[in-house]
Amino acid sequence: MTRRSSGNIPAVLAFLIAFAWPTMTVAADGKPAKPPQESKPAEKDPFEVPDGTIDELQKYIEGLSRIHPSSSLRQAVVDLHEKRAAAQVNACEKILAAKPTPEQAQAAVRMKIAALLVLDRLGDKTAQARLEATADQVEKLGLKEMLREVQFAALESRRDRAGTMDDEEYGKFVERLKLFLSGGEIDAASANLAVNVALAAEQSNRPSLAIRAYRELGKILADQGNQNFTGTAATMIGAARRLELVGKPFVLEGSTVTGKPLDWKKYRGNIVLIDFFATWCKPCRDEVPNVLRCYKAYHKRGFDVISVSIDRDRKAIEDFVEKEKRPWIVLLDRNEARGTDKSMATYYGTFTIPQMILIGKDGKVLSLNARGKLLSEKLAELIGPAEEEKEKKGSEMAKKGK
Repeated sequence: MTRRSSGNIPAVLAFLIAFAWPTMTVAADGKPAKPPQESKPAEKDPFEVPDGTIDELQKYIEGLSRIHPSSSLRQAVVDLHEKRAAAQVNACEKILAAKPTPEQAQAAVRMKIAALLVLDRLGDKTAQARLEATADQVEKLGLKEMLREVQFAALESRRDRAGTMDDEEYGKFVERLKLFLSGGEIDAASANLAVNVALAAEQSNRPSLAIRAYRELGKILADQGNQNFTGTAATMIGAARRLELVGKPFVLEGSTVTGKPLDWKKYRGNIVLIDFFATWCKPCRDEVPNVLRCYKAYHKRGFDVISVSIDRDRKAIEDFVEKEKRPWIVLLDRNEARGTDKSMATYYGTFTIPQMILIGKDGKVLSLNARGKLLSEKLAELIGPAEEEKEKKGSEMAKKGK
């Protein structure tokens, strides 16, 4: 028989059971039910930018740095950086809209730029456009002294993508960079940006773009007349010269570590590998076993090697030569000549090492990147198979004959 509900219970008793005595309620299984938990007020989203005074907004931005990710998982960390940067941009916009003092406005612009750069690195497709729009914003705010700072940030944010831009986009980017460099005083960061943008074209195997960028950006640096960047400018122009070398005569000057001058003419008639390196360069050291194998296999048949050290520490290269005892000569690129055409590293624009240039018997350049397997393949093509390869083929032929 089914028991009926509280229709027969006196009204006062029903009230007391329902409200005054909540612990007397029962669950569906007949056991006493747990008392209901008091509801907590919803926590405020820490990334929701509040309204407030400029001081309050500045304190809010400071507080953003004290928010930690919910876990150490990469996605949680990325999400935090993204939310924090977005909130910082919004807070800065509120500061800039609140009639700040020039000092407050400058601080807000710099914090906004920093946050937009974070968003750009995280893949926010709107960050670049907002960075560029900030240049117009600082002009409207009367902060013309910050204009180059903002323009540089917009250019710098695209530096890492220079190597993946198509040719047209890359060309337009270089033109913008040229306008920026020509429009005011150049600092170390701007000069470094110029080098990296040109280098990106070289490393993405687009020599014609790289030659133009090295030459034109290098000339702007040189025309500044700033002694701090004379060497950088000369090396950029040298890099353009190097990239045009294939098929042209190679000129080499210098002295060995012991002070003996190089007689470049005596190498004519041989195939020569010019190896720009430094003792502190791990990729340079990693390449040595391969060069040694090629030297042993082909030296008697007309192959030679000349290493050019770009070390600034003379003692380091002297100790290195004494310890390594390489079977070929090592030239010391003179420190006092660095930044001038008397330095081979400057003259040929060696921004990266090892830089390994292969010279033919006629003294003309055959390859600008004769490293690894490419070196042995090129020597086999020019001189013939190495002795061990000839023996291997002879053995295979003999086996087939049987």
